[in-house]
Amino acid sequence: MDVKEAVFEKIKERMRREVSHLLTIPVIFSLGSGAGRVLAGVDVSRIGAVKVAINSSIRDLKQIEGQVDLSIPCGDLGGSGMNPEKGREDYLEVVDVIPHIVEKACEAYGCEDPDVVVTIASVGHGFGSGSLPEHVKAVKSSYPNTVHIVFAVTPFHFEGEGPMIRAYTSLKEAVKHITVFPLSNHIASLKLNVDPRKVKLSDVFNAINSHVVEVLNSLFDALTATEGIRMGMDRSDLMNMIQGEVGAIGMAKYQSLSGLTADKVLQDVASSIYVKPVVGPDGAYGTYLVDSCEKVPLSLLNELSRLLVSRWMLKTRYLKPLILERDRLGSTVLVILTNLLLRKHVERELQSLVLGSEAGEYWSKSLAKKLKGLLSEH
Repeated sequence: MDVKEAVFEKIKERMRREVSHLLTIPVIFSLGSGAGRVLAGVDVSRIGAVKVAINSSIRDLKQIEGQVDLSIPCGDLGGSGMNPEKGREDYLEVVDVIPHIVEKACEAYGCEDPDVVVTIASVGHGFGSGSLPEHVKAVKSSYPNTVHIVFAVTPFHFEGEGPMIRAYTSLKEAVKHITVFPLSNHIASLKLNVDPRKVKLSDVFNAINSHVVEVLNSLFDALTATEGIRMGMDRSDLMNMIQGEVGAIGMAKYQSLSGLTADKVLQDVASSIYVKPVVGPDGAYGTYLVDSCEKVPLSLLNELSRLLVSRWMLKTRYLKPLILERDRLGSTVLVILTNLLLRKHVERELQSLVLGSEAGEYWSKSLAKKLKGLLSEH
């Protein structure tokens, strides 16, 4: 497959306007239709990444044309028909081009190897569910020393048992090779107070996607900072922090850090974590990032670290915050948690559904039985 050279020439021009980044993120992939819509909203004007959408649905690729740098169609172009095995086969038609895309993106970026490669997948239907496990294997095989940050958008629960089973079957395979950050559409709708039963589904998707994009933009912008780095991190630091099966990320934004307590910050961060994190017996890994428009109070950093260790069970072994003080509008705090357990995460999420205040309106207890059976040997 020929990759359009013009795309990478455009990226070179974009990068010539930037100085050296803290970490390099030369490419962001999307797998599936929902993930493509998320990718379309990601702002790469400062980080310099190539946005690459991969899908077996030519219709859905055309819907985001002009909002991504490169579209990679595969299969018979008519979609994978809710069949993950067909999605896997469709993806394998183009898997050999993935290293070439990363190589060309690095060339345009001006780096030999990427520090970070990002993938956003929508799982639960055909292409995203089938392609994700193969994609993470392909990236890991070609770039074993690169940090691969993978986000997986999981279905609303009203979509039925089939999509949920397909989503977690895909995640079960993917986490054998990489840490995955699930983004639950259902949990997001609850936390954003948008109910898909009472408003237009398009409005729900727009609200959720806009917030997810805001979190991703803030994360990528911080990791690729070019100035104001008071406490930095390198590729090895980030790789040490991202371990285990499942990860979670949350964000809070403020006009000023003045007068803020760590308790308040972590409450706000928790409200934007779109999974129910369950930490394993050996604790969680992770870190936090403060991207501030002003000097960051040492007392706030001390208290954030203390609470993350004492209440959020973060291990101190790899805890290395990223602290930025630079000219920007407002301040952002992000918390990354990893080494979470997929099976326990599922059980925790199911408990809130089956035993929650609106049990039965979304789901029956049959889902719990089926998913626990799926993961019983995980």
